[in-house]
Amino acid sequence: MLVLGGCDSGGSTSSQDTLEPPEVDATNTDTVSDVVVGESPFGEEVVGVKLELTAEAWAAILAAPLDETFQQGAIEYDGVRVENVGIRVKGNSSLKSVADSGSTRFSFKVDMNEYVSGQKLLGVKKLNFNNSFKDPTFLREVLGYEVATWLGLPAPRTTFADLTVAGTHLGLFVVVEQVDSEFIERTFQDTTGDLYKPEPPAGGLAYTGDDALTYTGLELKTNETTSDHSAFMALLKALDSQDAAMIEASLDVDRAISYLAMNAVLTNLDSYNGPGHNYYLYEEGGRFTVIPWDMNEAFGAFNCGCDRTGLVEYPIDEPSCGRLSERPLLGAILDNAEWRAAYHERMRAVLDGPLAEPGWSARIAELADRIRPTVQADPTKFYSETLFEQALTQDVTLTGPMAAISLGLGAFAAERGASVRAQLAGTTPSTAATDGACPSNSPNPCGDGVCDAFETANPQACPRDCGG
Repeated sequence: MLVLGGCDSGGSTSSQDTLEPPEVDATNTDTVSDVVVGESPFGEEVVGVKLELTAEAWAAILAAPLDETFQQGAIEYDGVRVENVGIRVKGNSSLKSVADSGSTRFSFKVDMNEYVSGQKLLGVKKLNFNNSFKDPTFLREVLGYEVATWLGLPAPRTTFADLTVAGTHLGLFVVVEQVDSEFIERTFQDTTGDLYKPEPPAGGLAYTGDDALTYTGLELKTNETTSDHSAFMALLKALDSQDAAMIEASLDVDRAISYLAMNAVLTNLDSYNGPGHNYYLYEEGGRFTVIPWDMNEAFGAFNCGCDRTGLVEYPIDEPSCGRLSERPLLGAILDNAEWRAAYHERMRAVLDGPLAEPGWSARIAELADRIRPTVQADPTKFYSETLFEQALTQDVTLTGPMAAISLGLGAFAAERGASVRAQLAGTTPSTAATDGACPSNSPNPCGDGVCDAFETANPQACPRDCGG
Protein backbone atom coordinates (compact mmCIF):
# COMPACT_ATOMS: atom_id res chain seq x y z
CA MET A 1 0.00 0.00 0.00
CA LEU A 2 1.24 3.48 -0.85
CA VAL A 3 -0.16 6.38 1.16
CA LEU A 4 0.01 9.63 -0.76
CA GLY A 5 -0.01 13.14 0.63
CA GLY A 6 1.61 12.23 3.94
CA CYS A 7 -1.49 10.64 5.49
CA ASP A 8 -1.07 7.66 7.80
CA SER A 9 -3.00 4.55 6.81
CA GLY A 10 -5.19 4.07 9.08
CA GLY A 11 -24.72 -22.63 2.07
CA SER A 12 -22.18 -23.27 4.65
CA THR A 13 -18.74 -23.88 3.41
CA SER A 14 -17.78 -27.50 3.72
CA SER A 15 -14.60 -28.50 5.51
CA GLN A 16 -11.70 -28.97 3.14
CA ASP A 17 -8.51 -30.99 3.40
CA THR A 18 -5.90 -28.54 4.62
CA LEU A 19 -2.36 -28.23 3.36
CA GLU A 20 0.11 -28.01 6.20
CA PRO A 21 1.86 -24.65 5.93
CA PRO A 22 5.64 -24.53 6.31
CA GLU A 23 7.43 -23.39 9.40
CA VAL A 24 7.84 -19.66 8.86
CA ASP A 25 10.19 -17.06 10.22
CA ALA A 26 7.78 -14.36 11.39
CA THR A 27 10.15 -11.68 10.12
CA ASN A 28 10.21 -13.14 6.60
CA THR A 29 7.30 -12.06 4.43
CA ASP A 30 8.85 -13.39 1.22
CA THR A 31 8.15 -17.06 1.81
CA VAL A 32 5.60 -18.38 -0.66
CA SER A 33 3.15 -20.86 0.84
CA ASP A 34 1.04 -23.45 -0.87
CA VAL A 35 -2.42 -22.00 -1.37
CA VAL A 36 -5.22 -23.42 0.74
CA VAL A 37 -7.91 -24.25 -1.79
CA GLY A 38 -11.59 -24.90 -1.33
CA GLU A 39 -15.02 -23.39 -1.60
CA SER A 40 -15.80 -19.74 -1.00
CA PRO A 41 -15.86 -18.72 2.67
CA PHE A 42 -19.09 -16.80 2.05
CA GLY A 43 -21.86 -19.32 2.53
CA GLU A 44 -25.47 -19.31 3.67
CA GLU A 45 -25.04 -20.38 7.29
CA VAL A 46 -23.32 -19.00 10.37
CA VAL A 47 -19.81 -20.45 10.40
CA GLY A 48 -17.68 -21.23 13.42
CA VAL A 49 -14.40 -19.29 13.42
CA LYS A 50 -11.48 -19.33 15.83
CA LEU A 51 -8.69 -16.77 15.82
CA GLU A 52 -5.83 -18.27 17.80
CA LEU A 53 -3.28 -16.06 19.52
CA THR A 54 -0.77 -16.63 22.26
CA ALA A 55 -1.54 -15.02 25.59
CA GLU A 56 1.28 -12.56 24.95
CA ALA A 57 -0.02 -11.61 21.50
CA TRP A 58 -3.58 -11.09 22.77
CA ALA A 59 -2.28 -9.03 25.69
CA ALA A 60 -0.32 -6.86 23.26
CA ILE A 61 -3.46 -6.19 21.23
CA LEU A 62 -5.49 -5.32 24.33
CA ALA A 63 -2.73 -3.08 25.69
CA ALA A 64 -2.70 -0.84 22.60
CA PRO A 65 -5.73 -1.51 20.39
CA LEU A 66 -5.60 1.89 18.70
CA ASP A 67 -2.20 0.98 17.24
CA GLU A 68 -3.91 -1.68 15.07
CA THR A 69 -0.69 -3.74 15.07
CA PHE A 70 -0.71 -7.23 13.56
CA GLN A 71 0.08 -10.18 15.80
CA GLN A 72 0.96 -13.63 14.50
CA GLY A 73 -1.59 -16.38 15.03
CA ALA A 74 -3.79 -18.92 13.27
CA ILE A 75 -7.33 -19.05 11.92
CA GLU A 76 -9.71 -21.99 11.86
CA TYR A 77 -12.63 -21.22 9.55
CA ASP A 78 -15.42 -23.78 9.43
CA GLY A 79 -12.85 -26.52 9.96
CA VAL A 80 -10.24 -25.14 7.57
CA ARG A 81 -7.09 -24.12 9.42
CA VAL A 82 -4.29 -21.78 8.33
CA GLU A 83 -1.24 -21.02 10.45
CA ASN A 84 1.05 -17.98 10.49
CA VAL A 85 -1.59 -15.35 9.73
CA GLY A 86 -1.68 -11.74 10.83
CA ILE A 87 -4.46 -10.72 13.22
CA ARG A 88 -5.25 -7.18 14.32
CA VAL A 89 -8.17 -5.08 15.47
CA LYS A 90 -9.67 -2.53 13.07
CA GLY A 91 -12.02 0.42 12.91
CA ASN A 92 -12.26 4.17 13.32
CA SER A 93 -14.84 5.60 15.72
CA SER A 94 -16.02 2.08 16.53
CA LEU A 95 -12.52 1.02 17.57
CA LYS A 96 -12.09 3.94 19.94
CA SER A 97 -15.56 3.47 21.42
CA VAL A 98 -14.93 -0.21 22.14
CA ALA A 99 -11.48 0.54 23.57
CA ASP A 100 -12.89 3.27 25.83
CA SER A 101 -15.70 1.00 27.02
CA GLY A 102 -13.35 -1.73 28.23
CA SER A 103 -14.98 -4.34 25.99
CA THR A 104 -12.93 -6.82 23.97
CA ARG A 105 -15.56 -6.98 21.21
CA PHE A 106 -13.34 -5.35 18.61
CA SER A 107 -13.66 -5.77 14.88
CA PHE A 108 -10.80 -7.82 13.44
CA LYS A 109 -8.84 -8.10 10.22
CA VAL A 110 -7.06 -11.36 9.35
CA ASP A 111 -4.32 -11.26 6.71
CA MET A 112 -3.17 -14.63 5.42
CA ASN A 113 -0.28 -12.83 3.67
CA GLU A 114 1.16 -10.87 6.57
CA TYR A 115 3.82 -13.51 7.28
CA VAL A 116 3.49 -15.93 4.34
CA SER A 117 3.37 -14.40 0.87
CA GLY A 118 0.79 -16.04 -1.39
CA GLN A 119 -1.05 -17.84 1.38
CA LYS A 120 -4.85 -17.96 1.10
CA LEU A 121 -7.83 -19.30 2.99
CA LEU A 122 -10.52 -20.64 0.68
CA GLY A 123 -9.34 -18.36 -2.10
CA VAL A 124 -9.00 -15.13 -0.12
CA LYS A 125 -6.01 -13.39 1.41
CA LYS A 126 -7.86 -11.18 3.89
CA LEU A 127 -11.08 -11.37 5.89
CA ASN A 128 -12.80 -8.78 8.05
CA PHE A 129 -14.86 -9.66 11.11
CA ASN A 130 -17.10 -6.71 11.98
CA ASN A 131 -18.71 -6.29 15.38
CA SER A 132 -21.99 -4.60 14.28
CA PHE A 133 -21.17 -1.38 16.08
CA LYS A 134 -24.34 0.75 16.29
CA ASP A 135 -26.47 -1.98 14.69
CA PRO A 136 -28.57 -4.12 17.04
CA THR A 137 -29.94 -6.05 14.02
CA PHE A 138 -26.50 -7.22 12.77
CA LEU A 139 -28.02 -6.88 9.27
CA ARG A 140 -27.30 -3.38 7.93
CA GLU A 141 -23.99 -4.21 6.30
CA VAL A 142 -25.22 -7.46 4.76
CA LEU A 143 -28.39 -5.88 3.38
CA GLY A 144 -26.51 -2.85 2.09
CA TYR A 145 -24.11 -4.98 0.08
CA GLU A 146 -27.01 -7.07 -1.21
CA VAL A 147 -28.60 -3.93 -2.65
CA ALA A 148 -25.25 -2.92 -4.15
CA THR A 149 -24.85 -6.34 -5.78
CA TRP A 150 -28.44 -6.22 -7.08
CA LEU A 151 -27.57 -2.93 -8.76
CA GLY A 152 -24.61 -4.51 -10.52
CA LEU A 153 -21.93 -2.86 -8.42
CA PRO A 154 -18.78 -4.82 -7.61
CA ALA A 155 -19.40 -5.33 -3.89
CA PRO A 156 -17.80 -7.41 -1.13
CA ARG A 157 -19.38 -10.73 -0.25
CA THR A 158 -20.56 -11.31 3.31
CA THR A 159 -21.63 -13.99 5.73
CA PHE A 160 -21.93 -14.44 9.50
CA ALA A 161 -19.51 -16.02 11.94
CA ASP A 162 -19.68 -17.24 15.52
CA LEU A 163 -16.28 -15.93 16.56
CA THR A 164 -13.85 -17.02 19.26
CA VAL A 165 -10.64 -15.04 19.76
CA ALA A 166 -7.74 -16.21 21.91
CA GLY A 167 -9.99 -18.76 23.57
CA THR A 168 -12.68 -16.19 24.41
CA HIS A 169 -16.09 -16.66 22.79
CA LEU A 170 -17.14 -13.27 21.41
CA GLY A 171 -20.24 -14.27 19.46
CA LEU A 172 -21.85 -13.13 16.21
CA PHE A 173 -19.79 -11.09 13.74
CA VAL A 174 -20.33 -10.08 10.13
CA VAL A 175 -17.66 -11.47 7.80
CA VAL A 176 -16.79 -9.13 4.92
CA GLU A 177 -14.60 -9.80 1.91
CA GLN A 178 -11.60 -7.50 1.57
CA VAL A 179 -11.35 -5.29 -1.51
CA ASP A 180 -7.91 -6.37 -2.72
CA SER A 181 -6.22 -8.15 -5.62
CA GLU A 182 -8.37 -11.29 -5.16
CA PHE A 183 -11.52 -9.16 -5.19
CA ILE A 184 -10.33 -7.44 -8.36
CA GLU A 185 -9.67 -10.80 -10.03
CA ARG A 186 -13.22 -11.90 -9.16
CA THR A 187 -15.00 -8.77 -10.33
CA PHE A 188 -12.98 -7.25 -13.19
CA GLN A 189 -11.52 -8.56 -16.44
CA ASP A 190 -8.39 -6.40 -16.35
CA THR A 191 -6.56 -6.98 -13.07
CA THR A 192 -3.60 -4.68 -13.72
CA GLY A 193 -5.23 -1.35 -12.84
CA ASP A 194 -4.73 1.04 -9.95
CA LEU A 195 -6.85 0.46 -6.84
CA TYR A 196 -7.33 3.48 -4.57
CA LYS A 197 -8.97 3.88 -1.18
CA PRO A 198 -9.55 7.62 -0.79
CA GLU A 199 -9.97 9.18 2.64
CA PRO A 200 -10.70 12.81 3.52
CA PRO A 201 -9.80 15.30 2.25
CA ALA A 202 -8.78 13.55 -0.99
CA GLY A 203 -11.94 11.44 -0.80
CA GLY A 204 -14.08 14.36 -1.88
CA LEU A 205 -12.44 14.03 -5.34
CA ALA A 206 -11.92 17.77 -5.67
CA TYR A 207 -9.14 18.78 -8.06
CA THR A 208 -6.54 20.90 -6.24
CA GLY A 209 -3.47 20.51 -8.44
CA ASP A 210 -1.53 18.19 -10.71
CA ASP A 211 0.69 16.49 -8.11
CA ALA A 212 -0.99 13.36 -6.72
CA LEU A 213 1.50 13.31 -3.84
CA THR A 214 -0.14 16.43 -2.40
CA TYR A 215 -3.55 14.75 -2.02
CA THR A 216 -3.69 13.90 1.67
CA GLY A 217 -5.70 10.78 2.39
CA LEU A 218 -5.17 9.10 -0.98
CA GLU A 219 -4.10 5.46 -0.53
CA LEU A 220 -2.92 3.40 -3.50
CA LYS A 221 -3.44 -0.33 -2.82
CA THR A 222 -1.93 -1.76 -6.03
CA ASN A 223 0.91 -0.78 -8.37
CA GLU A 224 2.42 1.17 -5.51
CA THR A 225 5.86 1.46 -7.12
CA THR A 226 4.83 1.71 -10.77
CA SER A 227 1.75 3.94 -11.01
CA ASP A 228 2.19 7.49 -12.24
CA HIS A 229 -1.35 8.35 -11.03
CA SER A 230 -2.15 9.83 -14.44
CA ALA A 231 -5.53 8.07 -14.65
CA PHE A 232 -6.57 9.35 -11.22
CA MET A 233 -5.52 12.89 -12.04
CA ALA A 234 -7.46 12.67 -15.31
CA LEU A 235 -10.56 11.70 -13.31
CA LEU A 236 -10.21 14.67 -10.95
CA LYS A 237 -9.71 17.06 -13.86
CA ALA A 238 -12.71 15.62 -15.66
CA LEU A 239 -14.95 16.03 -12.62
CA ASP A 240 -13.64 19.54 -12.12
CA SER A 241 -14.44 20.42 -15.74
CA GLN A 242 -17.94 18.87 -15.55
CA ASP A 243 -17.42 17.96 -19.24
CA ALA A 244 -19.49 14.86 -19.99
CA ALA A 245 -17.13 13.43 -22.61
CA MET A 246 -14.11 13.84 -20.34
CA ILE A 247 -15.97 12.26 -17.43
CA GLU A 248 -17.12 9.29 -19.50
CA ALA A 249 -13.51 8.70 -20.57
CA SER A 250 -12.38 8.50 -16.94
CA LEU A 251 -15.38 7.06 -15.09
CA ASP A 252 -17.84 4.18 -15.36
CA VAL A 253 -20.72 6.63 -15.20
CA ASP A 254 -23.44 3.98 -15.09
CA ARG A 255 -22.02 2.33 -11.99
CA ALA A 256 -21.33 5.69 -10.39
CA ILE A 257 -25.01 6.53 -10.86
CA SER A 258 -25.96 3.22 -9.23
CA TYR A 259 -23.64 3.89 -6.30
CA LEU A 260 -24.99 7.38 -5.66
CA ALA A 261 -28.61 6.27 -6.11
CA MET A 262 -28.05 3.49 -3.59
CA ASN A 263 -26.55 5.90 -1.06
CA ALA A 264 -29.51 8.24 -1.48
CA VAL A 265 -32.23 5.61 -1.09
CA LEU A 266 -30.53 3.85 1.84
CA THR A 267 -29.47 7.16 3.44
CA ASN A 268 -25.97 5.69 3.48
CA LEU A 269 -24.18 8.84 4.57
CA ASP A 270 -20.96 7.40 6.00
CA SER A 271 -19.75 7.32 2.42
CA TYR A 272 -18.70 9.60 -0.42
CA ASN A 273 -21.90 11.58 0.24
CA GLY A 274 -20.82 12.35 3.80
CA PRO A 275 -17.22 12.57 5.00
CA GLY A 276 -15.96 11.46 1.58
CA HIS A 277 -14.71 7.99 2.42
CA ASN A 278 -15.72 4.32 2.68
CA TYR A 279 -15.36 3.55 -1.00
CA TYR A 280 -12.70 2.32 -3.39
CA LEU A 281 -11.88 3.34 -6.95
CA TYR A 282 -10.55 0.76 -9.39
CA GLU A 283 -9.09 1.79 -12.74
CA GLU A 284 -9.69 -0.48 -15.71
CA GLY A 285 -8.49 0.74 -19.09
CA GLY A 286 -8.25 4.31 -17.82
CA ARG A 287 -11.83 4.38 -16.43
CA PHE A 288 -12.62 4.17 -12.73
CA THR A 289 -15.37 2.15 -11.09
CA VAL A 290 -16.70 3.01 -7.62
CA ILE A 291 -16.70 0.10 -5.15
CA PRO A 292 -18.81 0.51 -1.98
CA TRP A 293 -17.23 -0.19 1.39
CA ASP A 294 -18.10 -0.20 5.10
CA MET A 295 -21.90 -0.08 4.83
CA ASN A 296 -22.53 -0.93 8.47
CA GLU A 297 -24.18 2.47 9.03
CA ALA A 298 -26.53 2.35 6.05
CA PHE A 299 -30.25 2.91 6.63
CA GLY A 300 -29.69 6.12 8.56
CA ALA A 301 -27.29 4.90 11.26
CA PHE A 302 -24.80 7.65 10.36
CA ASN A 303 -26.79 10.84 10.60
CA CYS A 304 -24.52 13.74 9.61
CA GLY A 305 -26.17 15.77 12.35
CA CYS A 306 -29.69 15.11 11.05
CA ASP A 307 -32.60 14.16 13.26
CA ARG A 308 -34.91 11.29 12.34
CA THR A 309 -37.14 13.39 10.12
CA GLY A 310 -34.13 14.75 8.30
CA LEU A 311 -32.86 11.24 7.59
CA VAL A 312 -36.20 9.97 6.32
CA GLU A 313 -36.68 13.06 4.14
CA TYR A 314 -33.05 13.42 3.08
CA PRO A 315 -33.11 15.33 -0.23
CA ILE A 316 -32.28 13.06 -3.16
CA ASP A 317 -31.02 15.93 -5.34
CA GLU A 318 -28.83 17.38 -2.60
CA PRO A 319 -27.70 14.15 -0.91
CA SER A 320 -24.49 15.38 0.70
CA CYS A 321 -23.68 16.18 4.30
CA GLY A 322 -22.00 19.43 3.28
CA ARG A 323 -21.74 21.72 0.31
CA LEU A 324 -22.61 19.95 -2.93
CA SER A 325 -19.71 21.84 -4.50
CA GLU A 326 -17.39 19.83 -2.24
CA ARG A 327 -18.58 16.59 -3.88
CA PRO A 328 -17.87 17.03 -7.61
CA LEU A 329 -18.89 13.47 -8.45
CA LEU A 330 -22.38 14.19 -7.14
CA GLY A 331 -22.38 17.53 -8.91
CA ALA A 332 -21.39 15.96 -12.21
CA ILE A 333 -24.27 13.48 -12.12
CA LEU A 334 -26.91 15.90 -10.87
CA ASP A 335 -25.96 18.72 -13.26
CA ASN A 336 -26.27 16.50 -16.35
CA ALA A 337 -29.92 16.08 -17.37
CA GLU A 338 -29.44 12.61 -18.86
CA TRP A 339 -27.46 11.29 -15.91
CA ARG A 340 -29.81 12.89 -13.41
CA ALA A 341 -32.75 11.12 -15.06
CA ALA A 342 -30.86 7.81 -14.90
CA TYR A 343 -30.07 8.49 -11.23
CA HIS A 344 -33.76 9.01 -10.52
CA GLU A 345 -34.71 5.89 -12.46
CA ARG A 346 -32.13 3.86 -10.55
CA MET A 347 -33.73 4.92 -7.27
CA ARG A 348 -37.12 3.81 -8.55
CA ALA A 349 -35.57 0.48 -9.47
CA VAL A 350 -34.29 -0.04 -5.92
CA LEU A 351 -37.67 0.84 -4.44
CA ASP A 352 -39.46 -1.49 -6.86
CA GLY A 353 -36.81 -4.19 -6.48
CA PRO A 354 -35.02 -5.20 -3.26
CA LEU A 355 -36.90 -2.72 -1.03
CA ALA A 356 -40.35 -3.62 -2.36
CA GLU A 357 -42.77 -5.41 -0.07
CA PRO A 358 -43.37 -8.14 0.83
CA GLY A 359 -39.89 -9.15 -0.31
CA TRP A 360 -38.00 -6.67 1.87
CA SER A 361 -39.63 -7.76 5.12
CA ALA A 362 -39.28 -11.39 4.10
CA ARG A 363 -35.56 -10.97 3.52
CA ILE A 364 -35.09 -9.30 6.90
CA ALA A 365 -37.02 -12.13 8.56
CA GLU A 366 -35.01 -14.78 6.68
CA LEU A 367 -31.67 -13.34 7.79
CA ALA A 368 -32.93 -12.77 11.34
CA ASP A 369 -34.02 -16.41 11.56
CA ARG A 370 -30.58 -17.48 10.38
CA ILE A 371 -28.66 -15.57 13.02
CA ARG A 372 -31.16 -15.58 15.92
CA PRO A 373 -29.72 -18.63 17.77
CA THR A 374 -26.23 -17.13 17.58
CA VAL A 375 -27.48 -13.74 18.74
CA GLN A 376 -29.16 -15.39 21.71
CA ALA A 377 -25.94 -17.19 22.65
CA ASP A 378 -23.69 -14.17 22.04
CA PRO A 379 -22.01 -13.31 25.37
CA THR A 380 -20.54 -9.93 24.32
CA LYS A 381 -23.20 -8.38 22.07
CA PHE A 382 -23.62 -4.65 22.48
CA TYR A 383 -27.42 -4.87 22.64
CA SER A 384 -30.03 -7.14 24.19
CA GLU A 385 -32.09 -9.78 22.41
CA THR A 386 -35.12 -7.55 22.93
CA LEU A 387 -33.45 -4.69 21.06
CA PHE A 388 -32.39 -7.11 18.31
CA GLU A 389 -35.99 -8.19 17.77
CA GLN A 390 -37.47 -4.69 18.02
CA ALA A 391 -34.89 -3.05 15.75
CA LEU A 392 -35.82 -5.35 12.88
CA THR A 393 -39.03 -3.38 12.45
CA GLN A 394 -39.08 -0.32 14.72
CA ASP A 395 -36.85 2.39 16.16
CA VAL A 396 -34.96 1.63 19.36
CA THR A 397 -32.93 3.76 21.74
CA LEU A 398 -29.31 2.71 22.18
CA THR A 399 -27.44 3.57 25.36
CA GLY A 400 -23.83 3.44 26.46
CA PRO A 401 -20.86 4.27 24.19
CA MET A 402 -23.04 3.92 21.08
CA ALA A 403 -25.92 6.04 22.40
CA ALA A 404 -28.26 6.95 19.56
CA ILE A 405 -31.62 6.23 18.02
CA SER A 406 -31.32 3.16 15.79
CA LEU A 407 -33.90 3.35 13.04
CA GLY A 408 -35.90 0.16 12.56
CA LEU A 409 -35.03 -1.56 9.29
CA GLY A 410 -38.62 -2.22 8.30
CA ALA A 411 -40.10 1.10 9.36
CA PHE A 412 -37.25 3.20 8.00
CA ALA A 413 -37.25 1.50 4.60
CA ALA A 414 -41.00 2.06 4.26
CA GLU A 415 -40.88 5.70 5.32
CA ARG A 416 -37.75 6.47 3.33
CA GLY A 417 -39.25 4.78 0.29
CA ALA A 418 -42.38 6.91 0.54
CA SER A 419 -40.28 10.06 0.87
CA VAL A 420 -38.11 9.20 -2.14
CA ARG A 421 -41.18 8.46 -4.26
CA ALA A 422 -42.72 11.79 -3.26
CA GLN A 423 -39.51 13.62 -4.14
CA LEU A 424 -39.32 11.84 -7.49
CA ALA A 425 -42.93 12.78 -8.19
CA GLY A 426 -42.26 16.41 -7.30
CA THR A 427 -44.82 16.52 -4.50
CA THR A 428 -42.15 17.23 -1.87
CA PRO A 429 -38.85 19.12 -2.29
CA SER A 430 -35.86 17.10 -3.52
CA THR A 431 -33.37 19.75 -2.40
CA ALA A 432 -33.00 21.33 1.00
CA ALA A 433 -31.76 24.74 -0.16
CA THR A 434 -29.55 24.66 2.93
CA ASP A 435 -26.21 23.83 1.31
CA GLY A 436 -26.18 20.25 2.53
CA ALA A 437 -27.71 20.77 5.96
CA CYS A 438 -30.84 19.04 7.21
CA PRO A 439 -33.60 21.64 7.32
CA SER A 440 -35.34 19.75 10.13
CA ASN A 441 -32.27 19.63 12.35
CA SER A 442 -32.24 22.53 14.76
CA PRO A 443 -30.96 24.50 16.48
CA ASN A 444 -27.48 23.65 15.18
CA PRO A 445 -27.51 21.96 11.76
CA CYS A 446 -24.42 21.24 9.72
CA GLY A 447 -23.23 24.42 8.06
CA ASP A 448 -24.36 26.89 10.70
CA GLY A 449 -20.83 27.60 11.92
CA VAL A 450 -21.55 26.16 15.37
CA CYS A 451 -19.55 23.10 16.48
CA ASP A 452 -22.29 21.49 18.57
CA ALA A 453 -22.06 18.43 20.84
CA PHE A 454 -22.84 15.93 18.10
CA GLU A 455 -20.34 17.46 15.71
CA THR A 456 -17.68 17.53 18.43
CA ALA A 457 -18.20 13.82 19.11
CA ASN A 458 -18.34 13.03 15.37
CA PRO A 459 -15.83 15.43 13.78
CA GLN A 460 -16.18 13.93 10.30
CA ALA A 461 -19.91 14.58 10.22
CA CYS A 462 -19.51 18.30 9.59
CA PRO A 463 -15.84 19.32 9.41
CA ARG A 464 -16.61 22.85 8.27
CA ASP A 465 -18.43 23.62 11.55
CA CYS A 466 -15.63 22.22 13.72
CA GLY A 467 -12.70 23.75 11.89
CA GLY A 468 -11.67 20.50 10.14
